[in-house]
Amino acid sequence: MCGGVGVFAYIDIPKDTIIFPQNQSINDEKVKWSKVSKKAAKKIKALTIWDKEGFYIDCDINRFDIAYYVNHSRNPNVHRDPITFELYAIRKIKKNDEILQFYAPYERDW
Repeated sequence: MCGGVGVFAYIDIPKDTIIFPQNQSINDEKVKWSKVSKKAAKKIKALTIWDKEGFYIDCDINRFDIAYYVNHSRNPNVHRDPITFELYAIRKIKKNDEILQFYAPYERDW
């Protein structure tokens, strides 16, 4: 399970603001485990969907998007649009508040 790094607002964010636009390089590439070190693999497993052969990534492996570090909450303040994959504020987020998202059941073990 991911150690829960977290992402925090450094300014007030109005409701309906797109916080994390869609990653322009989305390609859902499957990367074989042989391409990364064992140390990196442990961290990657905490951030991606993976199987015994490799893991799926939607951006350059050296540039994980900050949205990967948004933690789960049953009282989220952001939502991921299922079509555009953008994260947007579903209510006003105050400066220094943690940005939280409701994870789908299959994502909660991350």
